[in-house]
Amino acid sequence: MAPGPMEGPLSELAGLATEDSVFGVSRSLSGRAWRFRPAPERVVTALMQRHGLPDVVARLLAGRGVDLDAAADYLSPSLRALMPDPYVLRDMDKAAERIAAAIRNGEKVAVFGDYDVDGATSAALLKRFFASIGAPLRTYIPDRMAEGYGPNIPALLRLREEGVSLVITVDCGALSFEPLRAAREAGLDVVVLDHHICEPALPEAVAVVNPNRIDDDSGLGFLAAVGVVFPGRAMATGLVRIPVAAGRFSGGRLAVLLGGIAAGIAMHVEAVQARFQAF
Repeated sequence: MAPGPMEGPLSELAGLATEDSVFGVSRSLSGRAWRFRPAPERVVTALMQRHGLPDVVARLLAGRGVDLDAAADYLSPSLRALMPDPYVLRDMDKAAERIAAAIRNGEKVAVFGDYDVDGATSAALLKRFFASIGAPLRTYIPDRMAEGYGPNIPALLRLREEGVSLVITVDCGALSFEPLRAAREAGLDVVVLDHHICEPALPEAVAVVNPNRIDDDSGLGFLAAVGVVFPGRAMATGLVRIPVAAGRFSGGRLAVLLGGIAAGIAMHVEAVQARFQAF
């Protein structure tokens, strides 16, 4: 019988672990000593017994603070297990309820995106979600040179004239005070899904979902906009009561999500590098 995922090479490596080395390596290329992190022996033993793990794997997990209940998800991660509760994001319940109501009532909805990768993937994720349930979604990406960044009054009023009753802004909107006020006065509801730093005051909208709101204590301020859109989509799916097969998160949507996250990380790294080069 072929060895299981925790047998074979791992079992062989376990024999190379000593007090002065890990996997037969005593020092790294930089000269740092390789040692196992301290781990309670009772936790190591319990992990071995409950999950059938070799000593070396159980010791590595215990040294990283992975307990008995978390070990299975740690070794076999899934989106369902790792995704934070969307309700920890302030206003997410209001946003999901409004989006779900618009879908149920057959309202005309538009997504107002951004021209960078985070904004584009956020809009694409919503577009795929609406398409998967057979609901139309008007996509609006502003012209970078002619309109600039974020919602603008002429564009929002144009969408209202087209019959749009709900606009979802992605990767923008958190600081769009005048445009969102004009939208409200025109009878246009707006849901903001953003991640940029907010001011103490918020624009007039049905919901402003942003982990970087001053009053948001979700601890998710590291999320890109597409990372904010994804749990909103998941919540709206449940509220609309879409069949699982239709609302399932496919590999294509995962690729869109990861593309936006990767772009956000790259931009953050470039910003940090630029700051260091300034000194």
